[in-house]
Amino acid sequence: MFKKKTVLFFTGRYNTAVAENVLKELRSDPSAVGVIVTKKELENHILNGIVDKLIPEESKLRYLIRNKRLAIGSINSDRTRSQKTIFNPRSGLQRHILNALERYNPSVVAVTNYTLLADVLAALDKYGKNVKTVVISEEFVLDKRLIQRSVDYYFVDNFDMRNDLAECGIPDDKISIVTIPVAREFFEKNDREEALKKFALDGHKPVILVSASALGDGRFIKVAEKLKEGDFDVDYIIACGKNRTFLNAARDLGFNAYNEGVDMNAALNACDLVVARPTTMLLAETLVKKKPVIALLPNGKVEEENLEYLATENVTKVDGVENLKAAVKLFLDEFRAAERPDVTETVLKEGGENEEKKDTDLVEIPRIDESGARIIAEKLLAYAEEFMEESEKD
Repeated sequence: MFKKKTVLFFTGRYNTAVAENVLKELRSDPSAVGVIVTKKELENHILNGIVDKLIPEESKLRYLIRNKRLAIGSINSDRTRSQKTIFNPRSGLQRHILNALERYNPSVVAVTNYTLLADVLAALDKYGKNVKTVVISEEFVLDKRLIQRSVDYYFVDNFDMRNDLAECGIPDDKISIVTIPVAREFFEKNDREEALKKFALDGHKPVILVSASALGDGRFIKVAEKLKEGDFDVDYIIACGKNRTFLNAARDLGFNAYNEGVDMNAALNACDLVVARPTTMLLAETLVKKKPVIALLPNGKVEEENLEYLATENVTKVDGVENLKAAVKLFLDEFRAAERPDVTETVLKEGGENEEKKDTDLVEIPRIDESGARIIAEKLLAYAEEFMEESEKD
């Protein structure tokens, strides 16, 4: 865009959270503009319209098709793609990407999903301008289909991902380690009392947040049924995402169930335990909030790998819904034995002296960098500034 530092984000079909959170940080610079383009927007609009009409996005069939495609696609996540990125004029996807480049005239391009990376690089080659390409990983485990040596910079979550890139020939000076970009509001002060009021809860009972991902997951109807069977003396917040079938089923079971409009920041502030599918952004948010998680029903290889990687004292993997009740009961027994997870208790130091220490301090919390989204935004803006200066010289 004219005289603006424009960052063009290319994402997968549905998950735009990483791009949105970085975009919020970009807006601190009044001369910066960010645009998010999803793969769905680049595909055949007529075909997408027909599919949306015949099979609504929130329908069970659409859910099954989407998850099947995700599971099949993730099988190849450990395979490095071909490094050839030659523009193919017969590729509708590449033509639409080129159109987006010509329309927005970006100063820098950021890609968050492997499904578009090779096509974006091919379109950039055809575009012909010296636009930097940045990859922002949206997982905790590297999807090797993101590896392209022509990418200018990578942001990944951990040293293992950096090492995987290095083994494939990506130089260290092209890699930064920052945490998954979580929205800034999740780092604000945790006001539990205020959060409880939003959900009409008094806090006299433990609170369990059940999250079925932003799009919703029909399998979580069985999760709600299993929790109902457990007859635990707790309060629930059930986040159903866009899945209306799950929403109605959870309400029929007597739960406080909410659609995609639920305030997840408040829900995490209010809860004592999270039961969820191991989607990346939710896990990142719970790590920021230092909330214990029972994770189950991973969808595809990528989520399974993320869960295995994060299986710490704060993230508990449960194999199958049938084992959920036992895991919840174990947590509640330990929770009630401690009266509350933030109470102080007396522990014995090595020297034999007593000291007060919080129970949460006894658990090793994974590294959390509050400035992850800001660091990424600063790099994107620096590249954009370089592009603007070079453009003025030409």
